[in-house]
Amino acid sequence: MAYEPTNSMDRGYTPVADIKPQEALEEPVLTLNQIGQTVVETDPISGKNMLQNVQAAIRGGAGNIQIVLSTSRKQPMGGGSKATGKEVREALKEVALANQTNLIGFELPTGAVTNLSGFDMQQRRIDEQAQKENLDEIREALQFAADLGGGEVDLVSFEFPRALFEQSWNHTIGETKNKDGKTVDKKMFEIPDEAVRDALRLIDVETGAMQELPRRRLPNPFFAYRDDERKFEQDTLNMTEEEVAKLNLKRYITWEDFLKEFKEKEMFKNKIDSQTNKENPAYLNPKDRGNDLKVREAAFKLIREEIFARELSSARSNIARTRSFLEGDRERLSHLEENKKGLENPEETRIKIQREINDARAANNPRETAVNEQRLEIFEELLASPEKQKDNEIKIKQFDTNVKDYLKEIQQQQQSVAENERRKNNAQFFETHARDMAIKGYKKAGMIAYEEQKARGKTLKHDLMIGPEIGWPQYFGGHPDEFIDIITNSRREMEHDLVQEGVNPVEAKKSAAQHIKGIFDTGHLGMWLEHFKTDLPWEKRVKEFNSWYLEQVQKLADNDLISGVQAVDTATGAHAHLPPGQGILPIKDAVKILKDKGFTGPVVSEGHEEEKFGQGRILMKAWQHFDPKLRTQYGQPGVPFSSIHNSYVGGSYSPQYMVASVAPPFGEYRPWAGGDQPIPFE
Repeated sequence: MAYEPTNSMDRGYTPVADIKPQEALEEPVLTLNQIGQTVVETDPISGKNMLQNVQAAIRGGAGNIQIVLSTSRKQPMGGGSKATGKEVREALKEVALANQTNLIGFELPTGAVTNLSGFDMQQRRIDEQAQKENLDEIREALQFAADLGGGEVDLVSFEFPRALFEQSWNHTIGETKNKDGKTVDKKMFEIPDEAVRDALRLIDVETGAMQELPRRRLPNPFFAYRDDERKFEQDTLNMTEEEVAKLNLKRYITWEDFLKEFKEKEMFKNKIDSQTNKENPAYLNPKDRGNDLKVREAAFKLIREEIFARELSSARSNIARTRSFLEGDRERLSHLEENKKGLENPEETRIKIQREINDARAANNPRETAVNEQRLEIFEELLASPEKQKDNEIKIKQFDTNVKDYLKEIQQQQQSVAENERRKNNAQFFETHARDMAIKGYKKAGMIAYEEQKARGKTLKHDLMIGPEIGWPQYFGGHPDEFIDIITNSRREMEHDLVQEGVNPVEAKKSAAQHIKGIFDTGHLGMWLEHFKTDLPWEKRVKEFNSWYLEQVQKLADNDLISGVQAVDTATGAHAHLPPGQGILPIKDAVKILKDKGFTGPVVSEGHEEEKFGQGRILMKAWQHFDPKLRTQYGQPGVPFSSIHNSYVGGSYSPQYMVASVAPPFGEYRPWAGGDQPIPFE
């Protein structure tokens, strides 16, 4: 219904439009000002800086803006928190305040800060220094956010590599045949040949070095002759070569077969070593039977014992062999030196050797008798021949060198044994250690946010928050269960630390939840489609995947972990940055699930990939997808964005002037200027 003037002076110079709001089938998920967009620190095409990009987004209508940093603090030049001074920060804050726009925070450079586990992708190690550098980056970004009034700092969560096929959340949906023709479980999410190509990883917790073991060929702790090679030789005495070779193959086992046998044998009891009367740490505590990670860790410990037992056994055998060589050459050297010294007083030497011969005979020791008789014979020959005396000198030098070399070799072998012992004691299951490091890292980051907000007092408009952005399928942190695990457990650790500092337990729990929150990237969760039920027809696969997708969103919503949403779509399941609604993901339904559970955080479109097709699509298409209601000039109820999209805002009548490309060039539009039929100016 049109606005009716109360008197003639109320009427404007333009006709009043009869605005007829479309009847909405459902309430909009978001209001217009809740929808925002990401802006880059530096536009790679235009070269515009952070301030210019924020101003452009504000003019485009963004109610919330997240700034994506692109330069690490480790870079000598380029940008980032370190390259943005106080005047620029103040300008950013003022321009946002003047336009009633929220600067909701920062995403850290995805090429530099991708985890808080300390995992170094280039060095393939867990490095505390790498974790520290990432925490320093977070500290600077949180200070930047505080200067702008508060907000979230997030980093994409590529915590560490792990296999998909053995995770507890990757449910079995049937059976299939592998390349060997063996029947194996078919999983909901699969990477081709992952069980063959992926490695079993252990880590040296002292050095951070990661070691990768082939899953297809591991020493078998369950080999029947593992501790009795003599019985193996007896039992295989009458076997053919083929039978022995077949039995020898059982010395090795695949990780999957070993894990299955480990569970079947119920290796869950704490076994007591009869010799040391100590608990064997390789066995799983019964209370951890349902914890898939703990089961794999316990199985790994048995494999670890087997690997290092073989290495240590080999090293000790080498020491024993070298020591026998040393003793033999040392004895020969002693005789040669004794003969040389005996030449100084031949008669006394004869008498001494003859006495030893007589003593050996008296003791009825034929071996010792023969040795001494041979010594006497060699001495007599040496005494009679100058050439043999020279030869004796050469042999003394030779055996003296041998003894010294053997001593060095034994020393090196003993160092090798000590190093193997050290590696054995420090070798841990990679996934367990890396997960623990990640949780501690986010706890430390939460404490940084807590301390910074505490130092700023009441000057902040928004809380300071830090957390993971749900990552990619290839890394821990990419699955919703892992995302939840990181946040809930890092909160628990932070809560514990605050209580230790004297904070009230209730307040500590509240602060931990207040400062550690994650960002839900809708496109990253959509990447799981690439590995989802790959044998299904495309349409059915997408339909079933979207059902799974919304189940995961419901799980996230139930746990109250999210501070904001990056709304981004994909057409295929590959990593992409399409505006919401331009792909196949149920983004609107996902956000509705979050809103129904009380989510009040910002939603920003990260669909910058279509800006090349038209400036502003990143935000315009988000408005179109969520279809928020708009206010009208005439006080009418808000109309959906779809009612006015691609039309003239505020009315359905024709404009009273030419617009855009319809108007002829200004210099040509002069009908009063003359010509064949000039129009009078009046």
